[in-house]
Amino acid sequence: MFDDDGTLLGTLDVDTEVEFSVAGQTAAVDGPLDLMNVLASMPQAGQCFGQQYFKFTYRREQGSDDACAVEELEELAISPDSTIKDVLEAVTHQAAFKQLRFAE
Repeated sequence: MFDDDGTLLGTLDVDTEVEFSVAGQTAAVDGPLDLMNVLASMPQAGQCFGQQYFKFTYRREQGSDDACAVEELEELAISPDSTIKDVLEAVTHQAAFKQLRFAE
């Protein structure tokens, strides 16, 4: 806690332990690093990230013609050999991305 001048007045303990469920799989974590490691090990989280990143990038829901593009992002997000950078970069190489038009 800080006063109006930014001087530290004291600290509070924060309980970072939590239990959560993703697609029926329950996990207990203690802190943000533990949470990230658990999520990274869950294929469902990678699939969700791939789908959400597609929707964010293309500003629309995926259609039947988008299955391959979404699958590519999901597979990269799940792979232990790829990084988030790989997923973000992969979308820029997709044909649909190269056809995006932005309003001026």
